[in-house]
Amino acid sequence: MTTRNFSFSRLDPRQWRLRGKLTLAFLLLTLVPLVLVRAINNQITRNALLEQGTLSLTYASTQTADKIDRYLVNAREDIIMARLLPEVLAYVGNPNDATLRANALAILRALASKSDYESVALIASDGKIMLSSVEAEIGMDVRAFRPVQDALQGRITISDPVLNPFDNSPSVGVAAPIFLPGSGAPAAVIRSRLTLYGIWTLIESDKEAAGRGSFGVLLDEYNIRLATSLSAGDRERVIQNLLYRAIAPLPADTVTRLLTERRFGAAKEIPILALPDLADAIAREKPVFETTADNSPVRHQAALTTLKIKPWRYVLMAPVATFTSAADTVGAISLALGLAAMLFAILAAVYTARILTRPIVQLTNVADRISLGELDAQVEVTSKDEIGDLAEAIGRMQASLQAAIERLRARRAS
Repeated sequence: MTTRNFSFSRLDPRQWRLRGKLTLAFLLLTLVPLVLVRAINNQITRNALLEQGTLSLTYASTQTADKIDRYLVNAREDIIMARLLPEVLAYVGNPNDATLRANALAILRALASKSDYESVALIASDGKIMLSSVEAEIGMDVRAFRPVQDALQGRITISDPVLNPFDNSPSVGVAAPIFLPGSGAPAAVIRSRLTLYGIWTLIESDKEAAGRGSFGVLLDEYNIRLATSLSAGDRERVIQNLLYRAIAPLPADTVTRLLTERRFGAAKEIPILALPDLADAIAREKPVFETTADNSPVRHQAALTTLKIKPWRYVLMAPVATFTSAADTVGAISLALGLAAMLFAILAAVYTARILTRPIVQLTNVADRISLGELDAQVEVTSKDEIGDLAEAIGRMQASLQAAIERLRARRAS
């Protein structure tokens, strides 16, 4: 059995026959521009679609962040106005008067009847609730509630969300100081408690708002998830698996403080559900970036907006394919067309090379026959190009040889 060794010289086009060289040249001239144009066009289209999708994400993220800001501003304005009402001031000045108490309670209950309000309360300077729209709250000591501490120091504050340790429901509080005429220090605090579900509803409306698979996530200043569009129609599962989890590890002192404040009810730890790309983008203050997501392993394009009222961040994201699918479809179609064009180019190259080299092969055969003495071999090439010129030259050479041989024979015969 004979083994034929492969020679790399066969890969050298200089060692190829003319037909192979012509085929290669034809393919390069036709396929290379086609592939380059397809790749460039596909990339340009993809980038344009992704840029347009990013603009949509940015706009929608900004709009939702503005809605959350307005929601919180309205809650703050309610408390600011309520603290100035005569009924409230009169009761704070004389809390033992039953008539004044009834008038103030009517104000608190009227305010608490608004959408998303859970309770409105008046808190004495010692931190205990003196009057509330929810009777069960009266007498509770809320000095540990940071907005109450701030209000007792004269500041109007909106709290971070707090989980109720009894039913695990999230709420956000607004507290404002109440000053009596002639008093330099707050005499009391008015505090409202709103369910966070009002903000959830705003964010849940962003599900699919910026394209297929798009959703939003609200993060607090510690990058802990407060709300997500994924909770639409599935709040219980999302609460158990996504919310109140940080996207990156927190400093130990921050964790201790948040747990001490019972921000998350009876929780003993703050779970981590890492999104390192998102955490890095926030640290770098990048308004647009790519990231992973809570509900999918694919890459997502994201737009980040920081709220004005609270140091919270709203991130709206969508799978990259949501915006580039049209380019991917066009790319698949162009690939199919490219493969068809490649097949056609190969067939055309082989056919063209054969057309060009056939007369040369014929002339080579004729020249071989003439060299072997067949002076009557017929030259059948009739083209008018350079190959035709070569055929005519071989014909003249053939005629010259025939004439020379005839003359030689005549001399010998004489």
